[in-house]
Amino acid sequence: MRVHRLAVTDDKGIVVAVVTQSSLIAFAATHVLPHSVLNKTVRDTGIGTWPVVAVYDTDSTWEAFRKIRSYNLSAVGVINHDQRLLGSISSADLRGITEESVDELKLSTGEYLARHRNNNNGSTTSSSSFFSIKSSLPVGEVIATLYKYHLHRLFVVDEQLKPIRIITLSDIIALFASS
Repeated sequence: MRVHRLAVTDDKGIVVAVVTQSSLIAFAATHVLPHSVLNKTVRDTGIGTWPVVAVYDTDSTWEAFRKIRSYNLSAVGVINHDQRLLGSISSADLRGITEESVDELKLSTGEYLARHRNNNNGSTTSSSSFFSIKSSLPVGEVIATLYKYHLHRLFVVDEQLKPIRIITLSDIIALFASS
């Protein structure tokens, strides 16, 4: 079981702070850590989860959320029929669904991403924005990227932009814990 938040209590049992995965990544990104794993590449460490669970851009958004639930994930990749990564849909994307907008779940994931990737002023309206990296990137740069862009995951893609693994905050923390 992976823990995403941990309450810190005083001697009376009163919660005085909450440590999150994001705060641990922020610490790692903003402090000089003398850790040999930082210079190793994603490929060398084997960090991440594979195969990447994905849906096609022609599948319904409902199917994406069904896969998130059935695989107990926080997100799935969205790929085209050449299996190139186009984006992602995460459980956080459900936050914007209201009674009036529930029919959007019938949209294809490609159309859902197009509608939600940017609003009128160009900013992201959902977590459907995503970043991808190559497996040659050092772990230290992975941490910096996660921190800089406030990301919870990075997709690792091959030369054809096909997803080969996904790296989450939990994966980074587990890497440090195991080394």
